[in-house]
Amino acid sequence: MKSYLTIVVSILLSDLLSANTIKDLLNKPSQWFHSSQGKEKMLNVLSYQDKNGIWPKNINTSNGRYHRSRSTIEGTFDNNATLNELRLMALAFIAIKDQSHAASIITFSRHAIDGKR
Repeated sequence: MKSYLTIVVSILLSDLLSANTIKDLLNKPSQWFHSSQGKEKMLNVLSYQDKNGIWPKNINTSNGRYHRSRSTIEGTFDNNATLNELRLMALAFIAIKDQSHAASIITFSRHAIDGKR
């Protein structure tokens, strides 16, 4: 039983340690955004953006897609939420000119200018 538990914990830790955080993705070269992994990660991040253009805090938004309604996302705007996602969207747009990345920045900008939340 002890060896089984050790194996399970090892698998879980290796998955956690290998997960790219948004900060890790900010250091990727521009060619990475053209790769299937880059495109997948960007879709994951976009799926976590709430209707006001803000992302939630303390969630690795690049690790998987958000499959529930966007109305259930509670975004916040500080150094650990939204700012790094916005930086990543800007880098992705510069690299591959995907309009969904630009749209996410515009959605946030409208919210910020309106001064809501």
